[in-house]
Amino acid sequence: MTRRILFRVEGNELVGHGHFMRCLSIADYLMGSHKCVFAVSNPSALVMHELQMRAIELYRTPSAGQFHPDDKSSSENWAYDLAGFAQEGDLLFLDGYRFDNSFMKRITEKGGKVIRVQDEFNSKVDYHGIVTPLPISSSEIEPLIGQSKLWSGLDGFLIRRAFYKPAQSKLPIVFDWFIYVSSPKSLKFYIESAALEGQRVMALTLPPFESACKEQLWNTMVAPDVNILVDNMRSAANALIPASTVAIEYLVATNRTPFVQSFAKNQNSAIKHFKRLGWWKLYSPETIENQDNIKFNLVAESPEVKFKHWINERF
Repeated sequence: MTRRILFRVEGNELVGHGHFMRCLSIADYLMGSHKCVFAVSNPSALVMHELQMRAIELYRTPSAGQFHPDDKSSSENWAYDLAGFAQEGDLLFLDGYRFDNSFMKRITEKGGKVIRVQDEFNSKVDYHGIVTPLPISSSEIEPLIGQSKLWSGLDGFLIRRAFYKPAQSKLPIVFDWFIYVSSPKSLKFYIESAALEGQRVMALTLPPFESACKEQLWNTMVAPDVNILVDNMRSAANALIPASTVAIEYLVATNRTPFVQSFAKNQNSAIKHFKRLGWWKLYSPETIENQDNIKFNLVAESPEVKFKHWINERF
């Protein structure tokens, strides 16, 4: 019988789409051999479109507000909301902020397992597995993960396949900068950034910020086809982007180190680990002026086969 994989994640304009997109990438890797289902309380039009394109089932959980690191309106944990939907033996990917221990308890009671997808390690919960984009070894976080099994960025970045595809021909540099406008805070930062003044800019953005980007005379993409996105990344000499999944995608697609900026508290941990290896550079006017365009020094091959083997053998 085909095993069911359940993704509990949010994706919308308020909390962003980074968590959803990495779960979608994992689903793309696994859906050939597993039945993938997404459980979302407040899906955006983009989320529904991407799932419909893949014929992936969407389960609407009871709306429970938006819990993310910078949500000042609530400090509650997000309790189990899959009653009546979770099945015996499900493998649950839990990707988001402040999910409480009830998910682990209830899924385990049904004979299932839980893999936690996370960017920070500040609490000890004995999940069956942990997936993180951070390039860290299990020994670095052993006191926190207990007996959990770890997949980290050192094992391979779980991003969409298109970012790993080699370019068929060398693309000319058309843009000076590739940026990602994902929040009012990032929009304000880019508008005020001296690095972008008078430059040719390609902006990836979300619908609420599209008109503001065009007012800056930036070339603008909203939810583009992934292959077009890859080509535009490769056509940009530099990137100035949030310390998020998009920075990893640019790194792999271009083999160039992006400049990053923290726009949320959870991004500081990612900056620390990627900067340590020279794979990201923290933006400041001084680093822009003295850039030496460090290259990504890890063989960027898709980890799809290796990851499927990890899932099938250990869970």
